Amino acid sequence: MHSGFMFVAMQVPKRVFLTGATGFVGTHTLFHLLHQGYEVTAIRRNSKVLPVQELVFELLNQRHGCSIGLGQANWVLGDILDHNALTKMSAGADAFIHTAAKVSFHHTDRDTMSSANIHGTANVVNACLANGISRLIHLSSVAALPNPDKKKELDERFLNSTFYRFESSYGESKYRGEMEVWRGQGEGLDVSVFNPGIIIGEWKFSLSSVEMFKAVANGMPFYSSGMTGLVDINDVAQALTTSLLKPQSIGKRYILVGDNLKYRDLLWQIADDLGRPRPRIMVGRGASVAVAALATFWASLTGGKAFISLEMAKAASRVTYFSHERAIKDLDMSFSPLAAAIQRTARFYLDHPSLAVNEV
Repeated sequence: MHSGFMFVAMQVPKRVFLTGATGFVGTHTLFHLLHQGYEVTAIRRNSKVLPVQELVFELLNQRHGCSIGLGQANWVLGDILDHNALTKMSAGADAFIHTAAKVSFHHTDRDTMSSANIHGTANVVNACLANGISRLIHLSSVAALPNPDKKKELDERFLNSTFYRFESSYGESKYRGEMEVWRGQGEGLDVSVFNPGIIIGEWKFSLSSVEMFKAVANGMPFYSSGMTGLVDINDVAQALTTSLLKPQSIGKRYILVGDNLKYRDLLWQIADDLGRPRPRIMVGRGASVAVAALATFWASLTGGKAFISLEMAKAASRVTYFSHERAIKDLDMSFSPLAAAIQRTARFYLDHPSLAVNEV
């Protein structure tokens, strides 16, 4: 933990290096950074501009009354798994925001998640150390929060340990990625870690946290018995960018959850906002796990990927309440009403049905 003197001495960054800039959180964070006047170098793995990025920037420009373009960022081609290239590309930055990650709740993706979320984060930390970039902001997930005592309410108060057991391979990979970040703090970096819940907002509706909108639109009849934390994408982007100017956030982690909702209430509001029938059949943990086991077995025979994994089934049946008091206190956060975020995202789905296609 850093001293008060070090807090006061923190320099205000001007040049920010951003990973994951073509992803959900990264695209929204990039807009916020450019809107606030930062010089941003953003890494991407290929030169293709995704249609969803252009749509998001167009929407945010309308909302904020400005005309910021994706081309205002300095784009570089690379991969966080290439340590030497990452170090070279990030040289000259004052701060580093790391949002790149592999997200999956399929155990078969364990190796790729470990590579991206642990080794990739280690490369980020080492690049910061090599280039003298003292400020590192890391995007994690509530899935990375250990809960050894099976508490129904979680906050940031727990001790880091290498012996925790996690409910998902994704959660474990993100937690071990965090350990690399805290290792960086021990070597002199000013770090902050953010753990958002399920993120709601404008993005593509396949292979993302808002894929549930597509499922409901297609007439999904089931809902699970669990409860979880959710957050507006605007609040996540705001927290990441605001922390650049908040020395009190150094050396801390923050849970980013606007509301805690039952999956039933979440899916019912999505259905109402999409003008689709509400899911009516409640599926408990036992039934969900049984269906997941059958789906996993069938996928093993066909060589495909199960539409529901055991990790997904267990997570959907879990009841967890997340506290966001620290973010409100330290970052002056005022979390957006989740109902408004759901309504806004449903409108985005209806206006852009092509975003439900995997290739977009």
